[in-house]
Amino acid sequence: MNNSEYKIVIAGSGPGGLMAALALKKQGFSSLVVESASREKICADIGGSYHIGSPTLSVLEHLGVAEQCRSAGTRFSTLKVFASDGSVIMKMPLPQNIDMMTLRRSSLQTSLLSLLDQSQMRCEVSVSSFEEIEEKVLVKLSTGEQIQTKLLIGADGVNSKVRQVLLNDGLPRFCNLTCCWGRVKLDQIKNLKNFTTNDAITQLGLGSSIAIATINNEVIWSAFWRTTNFQRSEDPIKRKSQVMEKFSSWASPTPEIIMATPSEIIAEVGIWDRDPCKNWYKGRVVLIGDAVHPMTPFLGQGANSAMIDAFVLAHYLGRQPYATAFKSYQQRRKPITDRNIKTAREISDYTTTDKRWKHFLSTSFLRFMPKSIILNTMLKADQLNDISDILTTTK
Repeated sequence: MNNSEYKIVIAGSGPGGLMAALALKKQGFSSLVVESASREKICADIGGSYHIGSPTLSVLEHLGVAEQCRSAGTRFSTLKVFASDGSVIMKMPLPQNIDMMTLRRSSLQTSLLSLLDQSQMRCEVSVSSFEEIEEKVLVKLSTGEQIQTKLLIGADGVNSKVRQVLLNDGLPRFCNLTCCWGRVKLDQIKNLKNFTTNDAITQLGLGSSIAIATINNEVIWSAFWRTTNFQRSEDPIKRKSQVMEKFSSWASPTPEIIMATPSEIIAEVGIWDRDPCKNWYKGRVVLIGDAVHPMTPFLGQGANSAMIDAFVLAHYLGRQPYATAFKSYQQRRKPITDRNIKTAREISDYTTTDKRWKHFLSTSFLRFMPKSIILNTMLKADQLNDISDILTTTK
């Protein structure tokens, strides 16, 4: 048995887990991040991109990595939405006076990890169970080792093992959506229509959609389609063929971009969320990010929510006994994420619906609704994450 004692153990090294370690360090706590993946895979060049809102950027500014993130990311001037036949549904200028950006997953992970001491991480090992004993949590790792800790933070994603042990409330809800991510160098794609590099592009079809963005001369795309179950294809060539079958008849730029993407780069995932849960903590164990409030990616709040959760939790832990801090954290964050779960689910239901009447309503809304209302709806989720009051009291 390894009886090494840490003040706080964090399960998971996604944006929420890494932010928790960094924010806790700012508050004077020692912590250990436990991650099942290798250190290389944590920052691997896989997955899509994250929308990073103004409140999150203010936190990154506080940590000293905002400029590093900005240089690796991009800002879009226009949101363009097309139908699958290429007809224009909506063109909307995006505000340039609001601090927000789009950043690749790998870039964000690399920036956060650069601030973390190697001694604060254990890779290729995960939390398998835990037990609270007196004033400590005994954490059992996948290696069979046991670590004693004062507190345990579950930041281990939508299929959180910590949540499973803590709440035992079943599996997440499959949203009947499959998603494939891909990326391709801009110079590998020829003769694109409906495409410029400073635009955020979405194409909508019956039962499917795709989001396309250009970041540092690479085109990154995320394609979604309705399905009754999810089964990942292990063959990269078959995976690409499956995506092409769904989108080959669409107007440019979708089929050209997918066709040019190397098959070995395309990743495939199912989309899952959960209804809001009543309790985010029990005893000395607390949940953050997708472990507690997974939501569909259509609102762009997954990474934002996880990092703001982590920063708010660390703030209260630095000022209150842990039981009070957990309560303050949940009271601050739960109403916001409850709302965003619902909104993200509604957006996904309308933008990927396979019902013709709902698809017509969705595209009509985008065509005819005043742009100011649409923009305010988009920006509201970021505004709800505002923690300027906390930042002004944080050293």
